[in-house]
Amino acid sequence: MIGPYLELVFIVLIIAGVALASFLSWRGGSANPVGTRTIERDMTSLSNRVGKIDTTLKALGEQAASKSSVDEVKIALENERKKIDVIYGKIDGITEDLVEMREASAKRSELTLREIGKLGAQTARTDARVDGMAAQIGLIYQVVVPKGMQ
Repeated sequence: MIGPYLELVFIVLIIAGVALASFLSWRGGSANPVGTRTIERDMTSLSNRVGKIDTTLKALGEQAASKSSVDEVKIALENERKKIDVIYGKIDGITEDLVEMREASAKRSELTLREIGKLGAQTARTDARVDGMAAQIGLIYQVVVPKGMQ
């Protein structure tokens, strides 16, 4: 019977010894007050730096374009490029039309100049005929008028 009580006494003594040793070794954090204060200052400084970095990251996040806004800008630029391509296509078409119109106008001008040249030659011939007829009529008058007066 003494065996279980003796074991119980030893267990109580061991627990009391550990509790006494723990109580005597505990100093309430005053084992290294200088080192603890340095760690506290370093932790405060580190906390401040982390806060500044967090603020900077938030500001950068607000300023940075999101992927969706970049995609929207890309789509808008692509649409504008397509519009510009359509405009350049129209300009090319107008340029081709102007070249065709210039060539047609040059041909018409050449034909008009040829016609004017033909009309000038024809007018000169007609003028020569009229001069010849006027001379003949003048001769006829010289013969007819004196005879008609007699």
